[in-house]
Amino acid sequence: MAEVPWLSQKFSKNLTFPCSDLASGSNGVGSNDTNVLDFHPPGGWSSAITRDFCTESSPKLRDDPSRHGGKGLAQSCEPKITWHGSLPRKILIEAEYSVKVFVGGVPWDITELELLATFGTYGNVTVEWPGKDCDHSKHPPKGYVYLIFDSSDSVKKLLRNCTRSDDDKHYQLVSSRQRKNKEVQVIPWALNDSNSLRIASSRLDIDKTIFVGGLHGMLNADGLMHIMDDLFGGVVYAGIDTDQYKYPIGSGRVIFSNRKSYIKAVTAAFVEIRTKKFKKRIQLDPYLRDAMCTQCQKAPGPYFCRDTECWAYYCKACWNMRHYSAGLSDHRAMKRTSNKSKARPATR
Repeated sequence: MAEVPWLSQKFSKNLTFPCSDLASGSNGVGSNDTNVLDFHPPGGWSSAITRDFCTESSPKLRDDPSRHGGKGLAQSCEPKITWHGSLPRKILIEAEYSVKVFVGGVPWDITELELLATFGTYGNVTVEWPGKDCDHSKHPPKGYVYLIFDSSDSVKKLLRNCTRSDDDKHYQLVSSRQRKNKEVQVIPWALNDSNSLRIASSRLDIDKTIFVGGLHGMLNADGLMHIMDDLFGGVVYAGIDTDQYKYPIGSGRVIFSNRKSYIKAVTAAFVEIRTKKFKKRIQLDPYLRDAMCTQCQKAPGPYFCRDTECWAYYCKACWNMRHYSAGLSDHRAMKRTSNKSKARPATR
C-alpha cells in the first residue's frame, strides 16, 4: 500500500492505491482510469496547481486564486451557487495543535516585546506580523498577529489559561502602552481538522479531485466536506492545505466518488458560503495532473481546457489547432506548473 503523506495515519490505514505510475510519482502520464490519488506535492496542493497568464504565443490561461492567497478572482466573480447553513460543531478531545496560533484584535500600538511578555510565559515563541514592513512600521498593520511556538504543549498551556466563551472562543488579556488588559481572541488550529475521510476504504481518484481556493480560516475539513456534499453529493474526502507549521493557508481539495458530482462542482466554479460566523466566496477548479495531449497522444499536454465543449489536455500545437480553427478562441487554458516557493500565510 502506498502511503498518503497528507492523510493522518488513522485515515490512511485502510486505503489501497493500485496505480503504479502514481506510486512512482509520474502522476498520471499516459495512465488509465485507475488513477488513485496518493501524493502530496511539495509546498502543498496550492503550490502544485499554480496557473498564470501565458505570453502572447501561448494559450491564454485562467487566473489562479492560489497566486493571491486564495483570493482575487474568487472575490470578483459572481457565484452561481450560495450555501446557507451551520457548520458541524467541532468536538476536540485531547487534540494536538499546530504550533502556529492566530491572535486577533491586538492593540494598534502593541510592540513585539509586549506580546512576548504575555505569551512567552507559555514557552519559546516568535511573532509573525503579516504585512508589516520592518523598515517603516513599528506596529501590526491589520490588528492581528501569528504566534509560532516551539511545541504543541505550549499551545495547550496557552489555551488552558485563556478565558473561554459559551461559543468555545478563547480570549487572553494583553496590555500595551495605550491599552491595558485588552481582550484578544486566540484561535488555534487542531491537526485533525486538516483531513476528513468519509469511508476508510474509499478509493481516492485523482480525476475526481478539485482544488478549492479562498477558504476562510475558520473552515475545517469536516465543514468543507459538509458544504461540498450538501451542494454536489458524493464527497469521499476533503483536506485543508497547510504550511510548514501545519497551519492552513487558505486552500484545500475535495475528492468525489462519482464523475457527475465532480463535474457539477467544477461547472459551478464559484460558491458563496454564508454562516452565522462568516461569509466567504470560494473558487472551485479541477485538479490538474501531468498528462499527454488528448488530441495527438504524442506530446505532453500542459494546457487544460475546462470548457465542457473540450474538457481535455492539449499540447501547444493542438491547442491552437483545436481552438483557433474551430472558433473557440474565447476558451481559457489552465496550466499545471511547479512552484517551490514557501506556502503563504493564511488569511482570516
